[in-house]
Amino acid sequence: MKKPFLQFFAAIALAVCLCLALSGQKKTEKGITDEEAKALLENALKAHNDNKLDLIEKVWAPEYVCHEPLYPEGIVGLGAIKKAFIEELKVFPDRKLKFEGIFGRGDKIVAFFTWTGTHSGPLALPGGGELPATGIKLSYSGVYIGRVVNGKSAEDWFFYNPLEMLLPLGYKLVPPEPPKPEEKK
Repeated sequence: MKKPFLQFFAAIALAVCLCLALSGQKKTEKGITDEEAKALLENALKAHNDNKLDLIEKVWAPEYVCHEPLYPEGIVGLGAIKKAFIEELKVFPDRKLKFEGIFGRGDKIVAFFTWTGTHSGPLALPGGGELPATGIKLSYSGVYIGRVVNGKSAEDWFFYNPLEMLLPLGYKLVPPEPPKPEEKK
């Protein structure tokens, strides 16, 4: 029951994201083809999954920006991609990213993605400190939209629910305390 619901939700999210991403798109003489989109993402997967950092300059543009929920400040530039891959490898040495349903249109690539990995190293916490390795295998999925410039990824958006990753690691969703009633004077 949960899986069909998540697939339905992912399909709706993809449709909304596609409408938003493609509605403001300028007409170009030649956009990226599905084959070019698949080839670009295949190289991105080799860089990420096989830790082939020498492919970073082949796949991503120097002015690259990544928007994703766990990095609210974004990942900006080739050095930041390399650093993010190295840090992620320390925490999730078996991490794998997989793209499905890839297609290109204009300067955009759209795909579903699934990320998996085992929490095998200390994870830096947003407020400081670290969460020690738990050995927990994580998996989450979502929608990817990329903007391509001169055959390289210039900007990426990853849309997913961060709670799919954080709840299995022991994070709790705690509602804020209600305001206390004012005392009568």
